[in-house]
Amino acid sequence: MRQQVNELHETLQKTNMALSGDLMSATLDVYSAVKLNKDKVPGLNATYEKMKVFFKKSKKSDSSNKIE
Repeated sequence: MRQQVNELHETLQKTNMALSGDLMSATLDVYSAVKLNKDKVPGLNATYEKMKVFFKKSKKSDSSNKIE
């Protein structure tokens, strides 16, 4: 019984990971569409402003671009 529970737990973890990746990919598609059309569709700019906070790119430090 314990082995079956462990196998179920592992399967659920893998399923959750796969779904999280799919969800992020779909969310990025929606964000791209919103960003592309924000000035064409009335009211979409407000949605874009809220979404861009979530998708804010982190700035890389200058040291990561140096060649030694």
